[in-house]
Amino acid sequence: SSNGSTAAASQQDMVKVIKDALAPLDGLAANYRLAADEIISSGVSVRGIAIDGSISGANITLNNFAVADAAGLSASAKGAFNGAASVPAFDNLSVRVTAKTLEPLAKLTGMTLPAPASSYKSVQANVGLNGPITGPTVDIDVANPLLQMALDGVVSEMLGGNPGLDGKIALQASSLNRALELLAPTYIPSGNIGRLAVSGDVKGNAQNVALDGLKLILGAFETSGNVRFDGSQAQPKLSVALSGGKLVV
Repeated sequence: SSNGSTAAASQQDMVKVIKDALAPLDGLAANYRLAADEIISSGVSVRGIAIDGSISGANITLNNFAVADAAGLSASAKGAFNGAASVPAFDNLSVRVTAKTLEPLAKLTGMTLPAPASSYKSVQANVGLNGPITGPTVDIDVANPLLQMALDGVVSEMLGGNPGLDGKIALQASSLNRALELLAPTYIPSGNIGRLAVSGDVKGNAQNVALDGLKLILGAFETSGNVRFDGSQAQPKLSVALSGGKLVV
C-alpha cells in the first residue's frame, strides 16, 4: 500500500540521518567522564553533576548520568545506543527523575503546563527505551500523590513529524476533583466526582488514534468500550462506543 511504502521510506530516511550524524565517530574509541560541583542554567543551580561512559565508533555507552540536585530535582540515566547496527538501536536506556515540584524543569526546558509548575509536587518519572529507532519499545510511568500514569508499547516515527504508539495506557487518580486542578485548572466541578481510573489499548498518533478495550471508572460509574478519533480530515471525527453503567450529571 502507499501508506506502507511511505512509512518504509520515512524509516530509511531516519536511519540515514542518524548514520550521517554519527559518521564523524567512525574509528574513535574513548572513555568520557565529567564531574561538576555546580552549573547555573536558566537561573537554576544544578549541583552534583556526573557523567561517565564510553564511545566505540558509533556505539555510545552511558554508564552513569546523575544530577544530585537542581532546586529539588534529581535525575539519573544509563544505557547504550548501538549506532553501528544496520538499524541504530537503543539498548536498555533508562531515565529516572524525581522532583519536589516541576518548577526547575519548567525553567530549564521552557515547557508550559496547564497549571503553575509549582503546583506539580512530589513527581517521580521513569522512562525506558529499547530496540531500533524505527520502532523502539517505550515504558513510561509518571506519578505524584494526585495522579498516576503508565504507558508502554512500540513507538513509530519517534523522530518524525507524526510519532505514534501501539501499546497500553493506564491513568488513575484517587480524586478527579484534585487531579483537575493540575489537568484543567480553569474547570470547577459542581460537586465531588470521585476517583478516576482509565485503561485500554492505544494505537495511532495525534491525527488518528484508536482506544480499544477501554475501561473507565468515574466515581461510582463504570463503563467499557472503544473510542476512535480521526483528525486527518478537514472535519475531525470522534466515534465513541461505550456500554454499561449509569452516569448522573
